Amino acid sequence: LAAAMACLLTGIALHDGYLGVGWSMVDNGFWTGMVRMLFPYTIGMLMAREFRPAKVHNAFWLCGLVIMIAGVLPLALGELSPVANGLYDAVCVIFVFPLLVWLGASELKVNATTQRVSSFLGNLSYPLYAVHYPLMYLFYAHIGFQGDLVPIAKLADVWPEAIALPIACIVLGWLCFRYYDLPLRRWLSEKTSKQTSK
Repeated sequence: LAAAMACLLTGIALHDGYLGVGWSMVDNGFWTGMVRMLFPYTIGMLMAREFRPAKVHNAFWLCGLVIMIAGVLPLALGELSPVANGLYDAVCVIFVFPLLVWLGASELKVNATTQRVSSFLGNLSYPLYAVHYPLMYLFYAHIGFQGDLVPIAKLADVWPEAIALPIACIVLGWLCFRYYDLPLRRWLSEKTSKQTSK
């Protein structure tokens, strides 16, 4: 099933030129989104069932470096054709990202610094996911757009805001974790533990 989803995903990537699909019902968005979601799900189940750890040291930092390279590489390569861009997306989703999960799960021993950084990033991940979109759209409204995602403002005019945006996302995400998510989790844990002990 994972192999079939990978083939379908590659076809979608080559046809559409990217894998940013599934967020809209327009142009088969529902079906392409289902394939986009089903591949990671099925490959995750396969990896969980057949997992064989490798002996990897410093996997956290290695995975972080690979993610940075994967994110920057398309910018460094410049304008890619839709087919090349789709192929790049497919290679990342089908091979690179599952490899990163496997490497991360294979970490032999995590030192205290890596544990603290991992814990912070793990706690921040969902709140950051929740708050980044509203802040991005405030930024988009600030810089203005004409037509299809053509910014009116130039980067030279809005660079302070562009730098402040990710910082604001991280700070707001951490505040949401610290003062909403964490207390709510504790409260729910207490409620469920009291009910199970009755």
